[in-house]
Amino acid sequence: MCGIAGILNFDGAPADRDVLGAMTDMIAHRGPDSAGHWFEGSVGFGHRRLSIIDLSRDADQPMVSSDGQAVIVFNGEIYNYQELARTLHAKGLPCRTRSDTEVILNLYRLHGTDCLRHLRGMFAFAIWDRALGRLFAARDRIGIKPFYYLHSKPGFVFASEIKAIAVSGRSQLQLNMDALAGYLRFLVVPQPDSIFRDIRKLEPGHYLVVTREGVLKDAVYWLPPVEPPALAPTNEKDRVAALDEVLNASVRYHMVADVPVGAFLSGGLDSSAIVSLMRAQAPQQPINAFSITFPGHADYNEDPYAREVARLKDVTYHAETVTGNFVDDLEQIAWYLDEPFAVSSAYATYYLARMAARQTKVVLTGDGGDELFAGYTGYQNNAYQRHAALAWLFGIGYQCCHALSKYTDARIRVLSRALAGFRRRSGSEGLRYSEQVAQSDLLAASLILRPDVLVYCLETWKRNLMAHYYDELADGDRLRRRLYAEFRTRLVDEMLMKVDRMTMAHSLEARVPLLDHEVVEFAFQQPSDMKLRMTDEGPVSKYIFKMSMEKYLPPGIVHRRKQGFNIPVKEWLDGGLLSVVRDKVMQGRLCELGLIDKRGVEKLIRLHAEGRHNFTSMLMVLLAFEGWSGAYLRHVGTITAG
Repeated sequence: MCGIAGILNFDGAPADRDVLGAMTDMIAHRGPDSAGHWFEGSVGFGHRRLSIIDLSRDADQPMVSSDGQAVIVFNGEIYNYQELARTLHAKGLPCRTRSDTEVILNLYRLHGTDCLRHLRGMFAFAIWDRALGRLFAARDRIGIKPFYYLHSKPGFVFASEIKAIAVSGRSQLQLNMDALAGYLRFLVVPQPDSIFRDIRKLEPGHYLVVTREGVLKDAVYWLPPVEPPALAPTNEKDRVAALDEVLNASVRYHMVADVPVGAFLSGGLDSSAIVSLMRAQAPQQPINAFSITFPGHADYNEDPYAREVARLKDVTYHAETVTGNFVDDLEQIAWYLDEPFAVSSAYATYYLARMAARQTKVVLTGDGGDELFAGYTGYQNNAYQRHAALAWLFGIGYQCCHALSKYTDARIRVLSRALAGFRRRSGSEGLRYSEQVAQSDLLAASLILRPDVLVYCLETWKRNLMAHYYDELADGDRLRRRLYAEFRTRLVDEMLMKVDRMTMAHSLEARVPLLDHEVVEFAFQQPSDMKLRMTDEGPVSKYIFKMSMEKYLPPGIVHRRKQGFNIPVKEWLDGGLLSVVRDKVMQGRLCELGLIDKRGVEKLIRLHAEGRHNFTSMLMVLLAFEGWSGAYLRHVGTITAG
């Protein structure tokens, strides 16, 4: 696990050594073990290393191929690298090191861009091909590792985090208003946008080729399968057995390391399953498991369940108590998050990773199980499913209210409520579904946003990618469409972004076995009733996953109610944090830029304090943005409106 950065100047000017040094310094937390740079004319690569596989200096990066024709910087882990190395050796391309980095280089020499289909793991890398005069960059299939880039007339700049590109001097640091609109609605910045207009994210399962002259090609090499294979198991017993096999294989691969491997253990099904499978794969190996607790907040405390799993699986359990709120750490956490991010579980993950990093360099997590196997209770909410004619009528009402909002103060309460109500009931089925899962409500947005900004956001929300991907699948299986849409949006933008940034903040590598691409492909090829099973006793979520775990865990763990991994934000707000939020927002960048209205913010806070509305999500959106903008002002420069 590492941090990467690079520069390619299209005018032939030498890559600036000081600039690349500043870029890698910005992401030193991703790789504190060593730093390296490589320059050749207009090209420069930089690397920060966290040593996990082949701890020797032979595996340092940037790495040049044995024939001298290719240079790589790589972030991630290739779990099948040992098998690939043996195959490469048989083909006359032996590796000089024991590293997975050199395996990628030799695969590229053998297969070119088609090397990607051989890789099993999480990765973001860039290769400079000296013979062809081009840069080849790729991101793993699922989007576990990040890759940001800026492509402009002067050149191409890339890095593992936005802040590294920001200090290159190439970015204007102008807010991307589409990204801001997405953030206000979904609490995260949706890909492929970043919060800045000129910086983009390479999408999961994509690669780039950039020529020396500046021509950029973006191509897809993998998408999740949406049709079952012709020879897949058809009876339930065989399906469960097949899942058990693919899960064990994934965990076995994910435990490959030259340092000890631990685990996050919340006490929920997914993390408990990972610990159980780790123990099955390594019966005698010492395993450390890590958790955090919030005393006085029973709804957020899963400690008794985590302790029981640790006892059953004979792992060493470490738990840390979080007693205060996160505001004192707000700017620091926001700095590591790298973009505005208002999902409260990020803060819990930050504290959990901080504790784990004192004991180990690698942890396995249970992330991805809910997204693959329909674990969230929201998948059982079918309110968005309406007759097409009725949705059309609601759409007419929405358009009328939307048109009126352009000429009227959009904070009028009746208009705000009408907009919100019609919005949830109109448009395509995908749009209605995206409104159901949106995590901050339109009423809150209409209270605080300047009227023209609200109108802009309303237009932007109509084009959201969750709706696009839902509607992209034409079949009648609504659960399949929901899982596909969320896999391609919220999983990457929220779950994986959070895990990468919060663990890397503490130089800790997080691995996600449930998101191994073979597990993902297996899950997508299962019928929906193997994920959400309707029974006489009610719906059973994650059905096939629970059936596969019954031989590893007791029923009280496998079938208990889902809690989720969050922090008690609402309780902290109600306990006196609200005045702190008010001060930070009223004196913050959004007010300075005139994007939000101070009177509207005052009203929002008053209505929340009086208990008339629960505006926790929007308050977190505002607070997280101000923490992020404050961190950028302190470390990089002033953010301007796009």
